[in-house]
Amino acid sequence: MKEIIEKQILEWQQELIRQKEQKEKAEKLLAESNQNILVLTGGIQFGQAQLQKINSKNDEVLQIEGNKNEKK
Repeated sequence: MKEIIEKQILEWQQELIRQKEQKEKAEKLLAESNQNILVLTGGIQFGQAQLQKINSKNDEVLQIEGNKNEKK
């Protein structure tokens, strides 16, 4: 009986080690994913800001050209 209990405890200890390792890997993966999400979000925001600038400049050019045509 003693050997069975000792064997079971050993198996549980080994499984505990595996689970802790798996948890550590999952936490690293989660941290990487969170970082990637932040980087991608920043890239999207940058791109959207650039598009806004381009659209604003295009609107200014169209407005200036429209004013020139009205004066003629």
